[in-house]
Amino acid sequence: MITASPKSIVIAGGGAIGLACAVVLARAGYGVVLADPADRGGNASAVAAGMLAPAFESVLDPASKGLFTLLRAGREAWLDLLPQEDGSPTGLSQPGALWVPTPSGLRAEVMAETFAAMGAQSEILTPIAAHAMSPGLDPKGEDCLFTKEDWCLDVTVVTEWLYREALGLGVEVIPASITAFSPGRASLSDGRHLAADHLVIAAGLGRGMAPLAPELACLSPIKGQILFFEGAGPMQGPAIRSPAGYVVARASGAMVGATMEFGLEDLTPDAVVGERLRAAGANLFPTLARAMVQHRVGIRAATPDGLPLVGPSLFSGVTLACGARRNGWLLAPLIAKIVTAQLSNAPVGPWAAQMDPRRFERAAPPPPH
Repeated sequence: MITASPKSIVIAGGGAIGLACAVVLARAGYGVVLADPADRGGNASAVAAGMLAPAFESVLDPASKGLFTLLRAGREAWLDLLPQEDGSPTGLSQPGALWVPTPSGLRAEVMAETFAAMGAQSEILTPIAAHAMSPGLDPKGEDCLFTKEDWCLDVTVVTEWLYREALGLGVEVIPASITAFSPGRASLSDGRHLAADHLVIAAGLGRGMAPLAPELACLSPIKGQILFFEGAGPMQGPAIRSPAGYVVARASGAMVGATMEFGLEDLTPDAVVGERLRAAGANLFPTLARAMVQHRVGIRAATPDGLPLVGPSLFSGVTLACGARRNGWLLAPLIAKIVTAQLSNAPVGPWAAQMDPRRFERAAPPPPH
């Protein structure tokens, strides 16, 4: 049996990007089915600190160098996606971020010059001022740098809101994966078939979907490990960035992360890595040295240039929205806007060309019949 839906779209993947696409497309009037075999919050998007960090990502991540303006546009797109509650969007906070250098690391003054060169706001704080901004922080007597450019999402709150918003807009959520697609018909791993004019692939590495979009061949896995502390560390205040990692405040306890282990895709926590992350966190917040912790692992997908694949595939009816590296949450609403504009034949804005999936085009077999 084929379920029909006017202007129907099936989205493969229910993480940050898939959920954002579902909401924006449904708001635009499309009939949307969201297919993901994982439980809600059971994918890589749940293993994230939720930093919307255009400034520090542009400085600290080599793949994001020169992308501050694009990443800031991704941050701003969240204001259009989330509702306002008491003047602030649901699950979104704007506490800023604080750079705490090591004695031999990048000094606050040098970081400030880098920020100024790319057009990002910042100010240098004394150790006392930094401690006052984030009680419990030990800056080791170093001047720190604060920026208002970087924000945070509560990933759990925002995931739940996106899911409920999607359902309220009529999105059908199916716990299955897409096994086949041709314009007009999608097949699911549970044996069902759907009427679907378009397929949007927002499923990380897109394992098993390579026959549907040859551009997925350029994606590589990255294993990321992160620590979730319960009842310890900062519970509010700015995200703390340092040469050894980050500490992000949340109401139930801090998060410390994260690794970028290229080419790995196993979900096994590495105890040695866990101790290294704990030590990095405890160096900033000594109370984390003996606190209870949950060690979690997520697998992300990355392209050769660090930007996601967003736009039409070589294969008819297939659109890509994946491969965002460690900026899936930051870029999700911007990606959703671009995908919706492309499917609606509307202006796509200034960023779509940089994320064109076919920029890595290589020889590919003809579409299956």
